[in-house]
Parts: sequence; structure tokens; C-alpha cells
Amino acid sequence: MSKYSNFDPTHFLVEPEETEQITQLNQLLNREIPTRLVTEQGENVYIPESVLMVLRYSVAALASGQVIQLNVTHQDLTIEEAANLLNVSNSYLIKLLEQGQILSTNVGSDRRIKREDLLIYKEKKYREREQILNNLVAMTEAEGLYRKDEKLNLDDSRA
Repeated sequence: MSKYSNFDPTHFLVEPEETEQITQLNQLLNREIPTRLVTEQGENVYIPESVLMVLRYSVAALASGQVIQLNVTHQDLTIEEAANLLNVSNSYLIKLLEQGQILSTNVGSDRRIKREDLLIYKEKKYREREQILNNLVAMTEAEGLYRKDEKLNLDDSRA
């Protein structure tokens, strides 16, 4: 019977006897990213880029002593899942849906939001905030209130 036969498939940690192999794998992944695996029978299996990135991130976390928590979600998200992804309340997300800012579909009496639509909204909001901040910096520089190259003087006695 394998020691992993009753494991929780959402949490992963390094067993003491695996530490050396994890460290070696982490060093290899930091030097180069392999594009294929070779089975014991000599079969070559090419690894997609998305899987390589997950592997690199996971091995680095395990090598540093962290526990990996895996969260698998569907492409269609519930209100709660989508709100958590945006870090907003369910009621605020529902307002966004009602305003048409994010697309959703009805499945029976429940709403579903496509992950792609949610990520598009999130990226759009990020770019809007970035533009607002850039405009604010430009306005304060124009008024002489702020200069990017100016060093902050923490020893100012006026504070």
C-alpha cells in the first residue's frame, strides 16, 4: 500500500526523505526548463508551457519548505467563486453583473460567470487604475508638487 493512498489531493508537502530530490529538481528548473519527460520505457512526453510553469512554481515553493495547496476550478464560476477571485463581496459582484460590466449566464436559478470574462474585467480595471495613477502623478508633477527623481527626506524636522 502506497503512503499516498489516503492523501488529501489538495495539499502537498515534502516528506523528509524527498528533500534532496526536491532540492535537485528545483536547481535544475532554475537553470533550464525541460520541455519533455522520458518514461522508464524511453517514451518522450512533451510538457506544455502551462504545466511547466506550474511545475517550476510548485517545486520552488516545496524546496523553500512551503506547503502547496491546489485549488481546481471550473471555467464557469459561481457568484461566490467569482467574487473571491475579484476579492469583492457577492452583492458587489451581482451589481457589476446587473450593470453589464461582466457577462454572465443563467443556469436554472443560478448565475455563472466564465473565468475568461472575469479575467478580462479584472485586467480592464487594473489598466484603468494604472492610468488614473499615471494621470495623478503627471498632474502633481505639473503643479510642482511631486517629482519622480526627487528623493524622500525622512530626516525633515517639519514632520
